[in-house]
Amino acid sequence: MIIICDILKIYTLLNAGMYRKHIYNFQYFLYNYQIMNFFIITLGCKVNQCESDSIAQVLINNNYNISENLANSDIVILNSCTVTSESDRKTKQIIRKIKRLNQDCILVLTGCMTTTENISDFVDVLVDNRDKKNIHEKILKFLISGEKNFVLKNEFNVDIFDYLPICSSIKTHTRAFLKIQDGCNKFCSYCIVPYVRAKSRSKNLDSVYQDSLKLAKLNYKEIVLTGVNLAAYGLDINTNLIEVIKKISNIDQIKRLRLSSLGPEFFTKNNIEKLSEFEKLCPHFHISLQSGSNKILKLMNRSYTKEFYLKAVEEIYKKIPNSTLTTDMIVGFPNETNEDFLESLKTIQEAGFLKVHIFQYSQRKGTRASNFKNQISKEIKSERTKKMFEVSRFEREKIMKLYKNKEMLVLFEKKSDEEIYEGYSENYIPTKIKSKKDICGKIIKTKL
Repeated sequence: MIIICDILKIYTLLNAGMYRKHIYNFQYFLYNYQIMNFFIITLGCKVNQCESDSIAQVLINNNYNISENLANSDIVILNSCTVTSESDRKTKQIIRKIKRLNQDCILVLTGCMTTTENISDFVDVLVDNRDKKNIHEKILKFLISGEKNFVLKNEFNVDIFDYLPICSSIKTHTRAFLKIQDGCNKFCSYCIVPYVRAKSRSKNLDSVYQDSLKLAKLNYKEIVLTGVNLAAYGLDINTNLIEVIKKISNIDQIKRLRLSSLGPEFFTKNNIEKLSEFEKLCPHFHISLQSGSNKILKLMNRSYTKEFYLKAVEEIYKKIPNSTLTTDMIVGFPNETNEDFLESLKTIQEAGFLKVHIFQYSQRKGTRASNFKNQISKEIKSERTKKMFEVSRFEREKIMKLYKNKEMLVLFEKKSDEEIYEGYSENYIPTKIKSKKDICGKIIKTKL
């Protein structure tokens, strides 16, 4: 590690109130004696994954090295998720595992859990969601003083989008994830996200375009637009998601554009008509349903009905050829009767999803639903989850059969075995082919 006398020199300067003036002296000592390695673990959503890539870039820009080995890393960063109580449990479990595997590392916690719970006894550095761009300075401050200085932030009224650099030093994916929106104003009764991500705010359109150009120069063929509530993009800056798609579609090197999870409200007849005009837009949409019962949707504070959802689905299938849909469903929400559950199963069958991500409802402290009466037992939730999985798997097989022997454009993303490559068609059907040539990163017309 770093020579002790140098730490003492800087520590003396810090106590003398000269921290800002001499921080780069400390950085000089640090990097002359050891270039530090870091390892990132990411939990949760695509936004977190995107932000982990940006954190990596911030650290690389400051002369840290990325490591592929947790046990030998000087710094281990855990980008946490707190969307459910189960997420919190998993985060704490991983913290214990990190300390067991590498007890000498500097453990940095960032992500959504930093705003909900004080776990300063377990980690060395806490980096709030809205402070990720300053992770380097936070680590340096800890190295200099040993001071944790944890302050939990829980602010909703944040109206500035936090600009993080796109990851250009390492290519972590074949598809590039680009975060263009953060925060949420919805306040669904089961969801803690508005409290930990603050209110909805958007990256300005020109910055989105410039970042897309950078990704194109890095030879990415596909960009996935991500956000906490992507459909809300632009509402705060007098633009909208359609304008983003139009802007990026003009970049020749970008061949495909994909949207991450969207709320059903976005899929009005007018928006679907506009989406159908973009040749580069992948015809796969992840539209969160959560329940097929209007009673439960109302209790969840979701602002649509089952009928609106199914009408949007019908319009998408009609207007956008080869479209497939995926969704999220919550099983066992408080007050969900067997009849409500059966409505959800029926809605899955009517919509015809390629995949359903099923979540058992988990009481999340700080949300309205955690105080609802008639909580559902674990046994009933497990039984319903099993039934929903069976129904959704059957629907998936039906959709897959529709595309058997069809030719689709597939972006191959990884080599899984000797001469076997895996990728996704434009409508998100997983595909494997055998090839003696390296086809990673290539878009190839393939018979499914």
